[in-house]
Amino acid sequence: MIIPTEFFIWVPKSKNYHCKIYINDVDETSNVVESSFTKVATIGIGDLKIKLLNPRGIKSNVYSAGQTAKFYGDLTNGTTLQFWGRIDYTKDSLSQDGQFLEIEGRHRSYIASETLVCMTKTNTEVSQVLKDMITAFLPSFPQTWTYINSTGINITVNWNYKPFWECIKILCAYTGFDCYIDDNLLFHFFAENSVMNSDEAIVEGDNFIKISDWGTDDYYTKTQVTAMGQDDQGIPILYTATSGASGDTREIFIKDTSANTMAQVQALAEAKLSDVINVPPQAKTTSFGLNPVNQGDNIWISVPRQKIHGIYKLLQITHKFGQKTSWQTECIIEREIKGTEQVLAERSRKEIEIQEAPNPNKLNYSHNFTFDDSTNIETNVDCSITGGRLQLATGQTTGYVISVNKDTTNNITKIELRYSGWNLGDSTFEVSVNGGLNYQTVTANTLFTPSYSGHYLKIKVTLNSTASNSSPNIDSMAILYS
Repeated sequence: MIIPTEFFIWVPKSKNYHCKIYINDVDETSNVVESSFTKVATIGIGDLKIKLLNPRGIKSNVYSAGQTAKFYGDLTNGTTLQFWGRIDYTKDSLSQDGQFLEIEGRHRSYIASETLVCMTKTNTEVSQVLKDMITAFLPSFPQTWTYINSTGINITVNWNYKPFWECIKILCAYTGFDCYIDDNLLFHFFAENSVMNSDEAIVEGDNFIKISDWGTDDYYTKTQVTAMGQDDQGIPILYTATSGASGDTREIFIKDTSANTMAQVQALAEAKLSDVINVPPQAKTTSFGLNPVNQGDNIWISVPRQKIHGIYKLLQITHKFGQKTSWQTECIIEREIKGTEQVLAERSRKEIEIQEAPNPNKLNYSHNFTFDDSTNIETNVDCSITGGRLQLATGQTTGYVISVNKDTTNNITKIELRYSGWNLGDSTFEVSVNGGLNYQTVTANTLFTPSYSGHYLKIKVTLNSTASNSSPNIDSMAILYS
């Protein structure tokens, strides 16, 4: 939603609509009973549904999966392409109303939802990551970057067989951008609420037909977000972002294994928190055909009887046309309106995330060590940090390291040690919550309650090489805490 800083005076437009629907390049406009063509920003790629007259089965077996379906609409001659899709399947139906052929499919960019990404990028500007993804995994798409805007934000990713569009969602969430693929297979990647459509509006008394579900759903408002990523050894990286609001804690958990640094996990949590504490209104509007309009556009909506007058983002647009109705455009405003199917799918996804989240003690933060360098090490006695490992220096049988102080702001009440390594049976791990004044021994994967109070976290690792545990090594280590 954009807060208006200007006046809005709407000049009514003609409603002399001209529409055409072509299936496999055959004009079927006169046979269309009803149809819908949906285009979506960021959350998906869009779909189509067409219901054709099919007396005596004359259309049966005429069309099949893989063929094209196109919707054209404008105010002159019906030659402006509004949607280009691919047929997924056709089915015959018969009822008291007659015999029909029903066609369903997706936007022609459907392959972006079926392609898997294997990619590693380190500290790379986000729009460059997107371009490299397109080049590597969608080579048949135009390699044109006209509508891909730079974000000025760098990201590190490590994706293994991750669905292409899930990667898009991550890039959008990380930067506050929206993304969609147009009918020419060109990517549009732009900052949220940055595209203002000055050619269209939804105005009561002119093109407005109806509005439903208007309001701000408090169900989506949360006050705490815990995000989990993981390092290259599978050790969790945790960060919890809180709104600071008084009252009940309303929390959600998100997991993204491609977030493999603390900076990424923190950004993920903070971005999600911003989304769930500043919940915009949501609604479904229906108007006479909007043209031009694109998903992600911001347009004026003015419905005085409901005290609605402002600029809102169109998350999803659906063009409808057929014998039952003239050209109409249905818009989802700001947020996806979730029906039973979406709620169940989201619940299933959350259950899977929680089942696969190795944090049974529900700790809120982590202090991670990957041993790529000595950045977090304050003291090193007879140890070596090389090749991403902590090990004893050459010729030494014992040695230790002590980490730098980490100010956790709030007192630490619970701790759990995680590490990845080998031959550590005779080595010890100690933690201090008061800046090294007092250390206490901890055991991996066991919840520990400190006997002292404080918010300055340190860890001391003592490596001991013995006959039964020679050459101890640590690849990765983390202290999970609350």
